[in-house]
Amino acid sequence: MIKLLDLLKGTIHDPFTGELYEGLIYTADIQSVSNILKKKYKNDPEVYAITSQYDAILIGLKLNCPNSKTIKHLSNIEYPKISELLQLMNNLGYYPSDIESSTSKKEVYTNTNLKTLLKTTPDKLWIQFEKKYDKVIIPPKFIYHATPIANQSKITKIGLIPKTNSKIGYHPGRVYFGINEKSTIELWDDLKQYVVNKQGILLTIDTTKLSNITFYIDPQADDAIYTYDNIKPESIINIKKI
Repeated sequence: MIKLLDLLKGTIHDPFTGELYEGLIYTADIQSVSNILKKKYKNDPEVYAITSQYDAILIGLKLNCPNSKTIKHLSNIEYPKISELLQLMNNLGYYPSDIESSTSKKEVYTNTNLKTLLKTTPDKLWIQFEKKYDKVIIPPKFIYHATPIANQSKITKIGLIPKTNSKIGYHPGRVYFGINEKSTIELWDDLKQYVVNKQGILLTIDTTKLSNITFYIDPQADDAIYTYDNIKPESIINIKKI
Protein backbone atom coordinates (compact mmCIF):
# COMPACT_ATOMS: atom_id res chain seq x y z
CA MET A 1 0.00 0.00 0.00
CA ILE A 2 1.09 3.55 -0.61
CA LYS A 3 2.42 4.97 2.63
CA LEU A 4 1.19 8.35 3.86
CA LEU A 5 4.75 9.41 4.69
CA ASP A 6 5.79 8.71 1.11
CA LEU A 7 2.86 10.74 -0.22
CA LEU A 8 3.78 13.70 1.93
CA LYS A 9 7.37 13.50 0.75
CA GLY A 10 6.16 13.36 -2.85
CA THR A 11 7.26 9.78 -3.52
CA ILE A 12 5.63 6.61 -4.80
CA HIS A 13 6.76 3.02 -5.31
CA ASP A 14 6.47 1.33 -8.71
CA PRO A 15 3.98 -1.57 -8.32
CA PHE A 16 6.08 -3.93 -10.43
CA THR A 17 9.73 -3.09 -9.72
CA GLY A 18 9.48 -1.39 -6.32
CA GLU A 19 11.46 1.56 -7.69
CA LEU A 20 10.97 4.78 -5.75
CA TYR A 21 9.71 7.81 -7.69
CA GLU A 22 10.25 11.27 -6.23
CA GLY A 23 7.62 13.87 -7.02
CA LEU A 24 6.56 17.42 -6.32
CA ILE A 25 5.51 18.61 -2.88
CA TYR A 26 2.71 20.62 -4.46
CA THR A 27 -0.06 19.85 -6.96
CA ALA A 28 -0.25 21.32 -10.46
CA ASP A 29 -3.66 22.71 -11.45
CA ILE A 30 -5.96 20.11 -12.95
CA GLN A 31 -6.48 21.84 -16.31
CA SER A 32 -2.73 22.09 -16.96
CA VAL A 33 -2.29 18.42 -16.05
CA SER A 34 -5.13 17.41 -18.36
CA ASN A 35 -3.56 19.37 -21.22
CA ILE A 36 -0.14 17.80 -20.59
CA LEU A 37 -1.62 14.29 -20.64
CA LYS A 38 -3.68 14.85 -23.78
CA LYS A 39 -0.69 16.27 -25.62
CA LYS A 40 1.66 13.52 -24.49
CA TYR A 41 -0.71 10.65 -25.29
CA LYS A 42 -2.44 12.16 -28.33
CA ASN A 43 -1.20 9.42 -30.65
CA ASP A 44 -0.73 6.67 -28.08
CA PRO A 45 -3.14 3.75 -28.71
CA GLU A 46 -2.61 2.44 -25.18
CA VAL A 47 -4.11 5.56 -23.56
CA TYR A 48 -7.63 5.93 -24.91
CA ALA A 49 -9.38 8.22 -22.42
CA ILE A 50 -8.41 11.17 -20.24
CA THR A 51 -11.17 12.98 -18.37
CA SER A 52 -11.09 15.46 -15.51
CA GLN A 53 -13.90 16.10 -13.06
CA TYR A 54 -13.82 18.24 -9.94
CA ASP A 55 -10.36 17.53 -8.50
CA ALA A 56 -9.79 14.11 -10.05
CA ILE A 57 -8.41 12.82 -13.34
CA LEU A 58 -9.53 9.50 -14.80
CA ILE A 59 -7.22 7.76 -17.26
CA GLY A 60 -8.27 4.78 -19.37
CA LEU A 61 -5.73 2.27 -20.66
CA LYS A 62 -6.00 -0.44 -23.28
CA LEU A 63 -4.00 -3.43 -22.09
CA ASN A 64 -2.43 -6.21 -24.05
CA CYS A 65 -2.60 -8.69 -21.18
CA PRO A 66 -0.97 -12.11 -21.53
CA ASN A 67 -3.29 -15.09 -21.44
CA SER A 68 -3.42 -16.38 -17.87
CA LYS A 69 -3.67 -19.95 -19.17
CA THR A 70 -0.33 -19.72 -20.91
CA ILE A 71 1.60 -17.49 -18.50
CA LYS A 72 2.54 -19.45 -15.41
CA HIS A 73 3.87 -16.53 -13.37
CA LEU A 74 1.48 -13.76 -14.34
CA SER A 75 2.20 -11.80 -11.16
CA ASN A 76 5.73 -11.18 -12.42
CA ILE A 77 4.60 -9.49 -15.64
CA GLU A 78 5.37 -5.77 -15.80
CA TYR A 79 3.30 -3.07 -17.51
CA PRO A 80 5.59 -0.16 -18.48
CA LYS A 81 2.72 2.12 -19.49
CA ILE A 82 1.15 1.87 -16.02
CA SER A 83 4.50 2.56 -14.37
CA GLU A 84 5.04 5.55 -16.67
CA LEU A 85 1.65 7.02 -15.79
CA LEU A 86 2.12 6.55 -12.05
CA GLN A 87 5.49 8.29 -12.19
CA LEU A 88 4.22 11.15 -14.37
CA MET A 89 1.16 11.80 -12.22
CA ASN A 90 3.25 11.64 -9.06
CA ASN A 91 5.60 14.23 -10.56
CA LEU A 92 2.60 16.47 -11.18
CA GLY A 93 1.36 16.11 -7.60
CA TYR A 94 -1.38 13.48 -7.97
CA TYR A 95 -1.83 10.03 -6.40
CA PRO A 96 -3.84 6.99 -7.62
CA SER A 97 -7.00 6.70 -5.50
CA ASP A 98 -8.94 3.86 -7.12
CA ILE A 99 -8.91 1.42 -10.01
CA GLU A 100 -11.45 -0.40 -12.16
CA SER A 101 -11.20 -2.69 -15.14
CA SER A 102 -13.27 -4.48 -17.75
CA THR A 103 -13.16 -7.55 -15.50
CA SER A 104 -13.65 -6.01 -12.04
CA LYS A 105 -15.55 -3.30 -10.18
CA LYS A 106 -14.03 -0.13 -8.77
CA GLU A 107 -11.83 -0.65 -5.72
CA VAL A 108 -9.25 1.15 -3.65
CA TYR A 109 -5.88 1.53 -5.36
CA THR A 110 -2.98 -0.29 -3.78
CA ASN A 111 -0.08 -1.97 -5.52
CA THR A 112 -1.43 -5.34 -4.33
CA ASN A 113 -4.94 -4.65 -5.61
CA LEU A 114 -3.53 -3.57 -8.97
CA LYS A 115 -1.54 -6.80 -9.36
CA THR A 116 -4.53 -8.90 -8.33
CA LEU A 117 -6.73 -7.09 -10.84
CA LEU A 118 -4.20 -7.61 -13.64
CA LYS A 119 -4.27 -11.36 -13.02
CA THR A 120 -7.84 -11.32 -14.37
CA THR A 121 -6.32 -10.25 -17.73
CA PRO A 122 -8.57 -7.24 -18.47
CA ASP A 123 -8.41 -5.50 -21.82
CA LYS A 124 -9.22 -2.10 -20.28
CA LEU A 125 -8.10 -0.46 -17.05
CA TRP A 126 -9.13 2.84 -15.45
CA ILE A 127 -7.05 4.61 -12.83
CA GLN A 128 -8.37 7.64 -10.99
CA PHE A 129 -5.87 10.18 -9.72
CA GLU A 130 -6.58 12.80 -7.06
CA LYS A 131 -4.69 15.81 -5.77
CA LYS A 132 -2.10 15.26 -3.08
CA TYR A 133 -2.37 18.85 -1.99
CA ASP A 134 -5.13 21.44 -2.07
CA LYS A 135 -4.69 25.17 -1.51
CA VAL A 136 -3.02 26.05 1.78
CA ILE A 137 -5.04 28.27 4.13
CA ILE A 138 -4.29 30.14 7.33
CA PRO A 139 -7.03 28.94 9.69
CA PRO A 140 -9.10 31.18 11.96
CA LYS A 141 -8.21 31.21 15.65
CA PHE A 142 -10.93 28.68 16.48
CA ILE A 143 -11.83 25.63 14.40
CA TYR A 144 -14.21 22.77 15.20
CA HIS A 145 -14.30 19.00 14.91
CA ALA A 146 -17.28 16.68 15.52
CA THR A 147 -16.78 13.03 16.44
CA PRO A 148 -18.58 10.17 18.26
CA ILE A 149 -18.53 10.49 22.04
CA ALA A 150 -16.82 7.09 22.24
CA ASN A 151 -13.64 8.75 20.96
CA GLN A 152 -13.46 11.34 23.74
CA SER A 153 -11.19 9.46 26.13
CA LYS A 154 -8.61 8.66 23.46
CA ILE A 155 -8.69 12.18 22.02
CA THR A 156 -8.07 13.81 25.40
CA LYS A 157 -4.97 11.63 25.78
CA ILE A 158 -3.37 11.73 22.32
CA GLY A 159 -5.27 14.38 20.38
CA LEU A 160 -6.54 13.96 16.81
CA ILE A 161 -4.64 11.59 14.53
CA PRO A 162 -5.20 11.55 10.73
CA LYS A 163 -6.91 8.40 9.46
CA THR A 164 -7.85 7.05 6.06
CA ASN A 165 -11.62 6.61 6.18
CA SER A 166 -12.62 6.45 2.52
CA LYS A 167 -14.26 3.15 1.59
CA ILE A 168 -14.38 3.88 -2.16
CA GLY A 169 -11.01 5.35 -2.99
CA TYR A 170 -7.65 5.37 -1.28
CA HIS A 171 -7.09 8.61 0.53
CA PRO A 172 -4.11 9.76 2.59
CA GLY A 173 -5.10 10.27 6.23
CA ARG A 174 -6.61 13.63 7.10
CA VAL A 175 -8.38 15.37 9.96
CA TYR A 176 -11.26 17.60 8.89
CA PHE A 177 -12.51 20.73 10.66
CA GLY A 178 -15.30 23.24 10.30
CA ILE A 179 -14.38 26.91 10.40
CA ASN A 180 -17.53 27.71 12.36
CA GLU A 181 -19.50 25.90 15.03
CA LYS A 182 -22.88 25.96 13.26
CA SER A 183 -21.77 24.22 10.05
CA THR A 184 -19.78 21.62 11.99
CA ILE A 185 -22.84 20.65 14.04
CA GLU A 186 -24.93 20.50 10.85
CA LEU A 187 -22.39 18.10 9.37
CA TRP A 188 -22.60 15.95 12.51
CA ASP A 189 -26.39 15.83 12.17
CA ASP A 190 -25.88 14.24 8.73
CA LEU A 191 -23.25 11.77 9.96
CA LYS A 192 -24.68 10.66 13.30
CA GLN A 193 -27.03 8.18 11.61
CA TYR A 194 -23.95 5.99 11.14
CA VAL A 195 -23.03 6.14 14.85
CA VAL A 196 -24.40 3.41 17.12
CA ASN A 197 -25.80 5.63 19.87
CA LYS A 198 -25.89 8.81 17.74
CA GLN A 199 -24.10 10.70 20.52
CA GLY A 200 -21.33 13.05 19.56
CA ILE A 201 -19.01 15.71 20.89
CA LEU A 202 -17.88 19.00 19.42
CA LEU A 203 -14.24 19.94 19.91
CA THR A 204 -13.08 23.53 19.81
CA ILE A 205 -9.42 23.84 18.78
CA ASP A 206 -7.38 26.97 19.42
CA THR A 207 -5.03 27.13 16.43
CA THR A 208 -2.74 29.61 18.20
CA LYS A 209 -1.71 26.66 20.39
CA LEU A 210 -0.52 24.75 17.32
CA SER A 211 2.85 25.04 15.60
CA ASN A 212 4.16 23.72 12.29
CA ILE A 213 0.67 22.59 11.23
CA THR A 214 -0.43 23.10 7.63
CA PHE A 215 -4.13 23.40 6.80
CA TYR A 216 -5.69 23.00 3.36
CA ILE A 217 -9.02 24.09 1.90
CA ASP A 218 -11.48 21.25 1.37
CA PRO A 219 -12.57 21.74 -2.28
CA GLN A 220 -15.83 19.89 -1.64
CA ALA A 221 -17.03 22.20 1.14
CA ASP A 222 -17.11 25.97 1.48
CA ASP A 223 -16.49 26.07 5.22
CA ALA A 224 -14.21 23.08 5.85
CA ILE A 225 -10.47 22.63 6.07
CA TYR A 226 -8.18 19.68 6.77
CA THR A 227 -4.67 18.76 7.80
CA TYR A 228 -2.37 15.76 7.49
CA ASP A 229 -0.78 16.62 10.84
CA ASN A 230 -1.53 15.46 14.36
CA ILE A 231 -3.50 17.84 16.56
CA LYS A 232 -2.15 17.78 20.10
CA PRO A 233 -4.67 17.54 22.98
CA GLU A 234 -3.40 20.76 24.55
CA SER A 235 -4.89 22.72 21.67
CA ILE A 236 -8.43 21.41 22.39
CA ILE A 237 -9.89 24.10 24.64
CA ASN A 238 -13.48 22.92 24.86
CA ILE A 239 -15.50 19.72 24.47
CA LYS A 240 -19.29 19.62 24.57
CA LYS A 241 -21.95 17.05 23.73
CA ILE A 242 -23.99 17.49 20.58
